[in-house]
Amino acid sequence: MKRDILNGDPDDHLKNKALSHLEQAFVNAYCVHHHAARAAREAGYNTPDCFRQMGYLVKNRPHVKAAINERMRLATIDADESIEILSKVANVNVTNYTITRDVVHYPAIKRTIQDQIKEVKDRIYIEDRVFCTIKMDARRERAHRRLLDSLREDLERLRAKEDLDPDYFEIVTGPPVLIKKTELDFTAIARDNVPIKSYKETKEGVQVELYSTVEANRELLKIAGRYEKDNRQKAPNVKLMSFDPLANDATDNSTT
Repeated sequence: MKRDILNGDPDDHLKNKALSHLEQAFVNAYCVHHHAARAAREAGYNTPDCFRQMGYLVKNRPHVKAAINERMRLATIDADESIEILSKVANVNVTNYTITRDVVHYPAIKRTIQDQIKEVKDRIYIEDRVFCTIKMDARRERAHRRLLDSLREDLERLRAKEDLDPDYFEIVTGPPVLIKKTELDFTAIARDNVPIKSYKETKEGVQVELYSTVEANRELLKIAGRYEKDNRQKAPNVKLMSFDPLANDATDNSTT
């Protein structure tokens, strides 16, 4: 079929043809490793002696080629998009995407046996003073005496524990304190599409792992051709010849 210049490529109508099951499997495999013979084998074509020829024929079918080109277009980013992504990685400052606020924290504190004894002594002193100062009826007086007796029993138990182990202590929850806690500002991160590799919450706040800024800057320099190796690769391999007759004669005499 001859190519019609006015109507375009005669194979254009074939590009929209639906892929068969084998052809779809071929496209899937080829877009992974770009090897036609291997893709034909993995797709299940029953031609063990000529996978290379079958791969070539299948790959060049107009609708198969169109499907491969479309798949590669969707999976490829252009240079501007690549530079934009690398620039974000290279220039991201995590402090711009965090929020610090005051939170109530209950720290764990060490309470020695001596501290416990002092607390019970102070409690006995307070309750005994209340008992001696405030006039109570018979019922309240009996209840208060039972409370003082119970506190004195606790005091004796603590003293006995101190005699056995003067270094005894307990870890208890201390009084509340205000501390600074840093959190990620997910609204700002989503707004600016910040590339964060991972994060986790810790007792001290959020721990953020970013992508390597060194690698990102290195890739940007490669794209810009700032590496000497890349410049040499880009430079044309041209040998400059001198057209000065005297220079050529001098070169010939030196070789002889």
